Amino acid sequence: MRSWTFKVLTLSALSALALGHWTPRPNPSADYVNYTTVTGFFLQDEASTVPGTFDYFEHYVDTLNQRSGRNVDYKVLFMGRHGEGYHNVAESYYGTPAWNCYWSLVVPTVKEYFREGISGHTCDRRSTKSYIRKTFPTFEIEKGFSEQDLLFKPHFAEQPVDQDIRTKAVLDDVFGNDSNTWLSITSHSGETASLLRVLKHRVFSLSTGSVIPVLVKAETIKGTAPAGIRNASSFIS
Repeated sequence: MRSWTFKVLTLSALSALALGHWTPRPNPSADYVNYTTVTGFFLQDEASTVPGTFDYFEHYVDTLNQRSGRNVDYKVLFMGRHGEGYHNVAESYYGTPAWNCYWSLVVPTVKEYFREGISGHTCDRRSTKSYIRKTFPTFEIEKGFSEQDLLFKPHFAEQPVDQDIRTKAVLDDVFGNDSNTWLSITSHSGETASLLRVLKHRVFSLSTGSVIPVLVKAETIKGTAPAGIRNASSFIS
């Protein structure tokens, strides 16, 4: 055990020498390094936060679901605008062990209504189901996903209100059938904006590869929905 410790310390010392410098590097006789915490970013920084009673976010969300009624469900949505999606980028970011043991095993589900706003531009026409399955063989594809893109129509532009209707439909589907509390949604800038509108969130633009987390409360209310709110079953493609 001593031999192993000695080797590690020797290696650390050699590494420090190889760097050729060490910062901070005060002169012991003339100056010193003073450390302070930059506050205002985390609740743990604030004097009003009591460590023994501090609710960490995961515990807080779990408690919300445990104490809510049968008609209320809380989920945390991490909504991301697509960026570089190749597996080697993820592997280089998380590291090979983490990629092999966890991230490569996460199976996304392809859902039609999480797509970008539909226009007559060919870039808004999705690929065929068979192409998606061949290109991303580990991905699940939701039931009812058509082979061809039935929503794309030349010379037709989907209006924001219509996009919000289908966004509401897919959210109803997710909250009604997915028991997970923590969910990730990867889409496009226009669809993310639609999601935020449906969730009654403030406008928040995302740059490529950015993510916005939102804690969502879904409450099932008896009666007729107010004007402007339509159920998933009322969406007509």
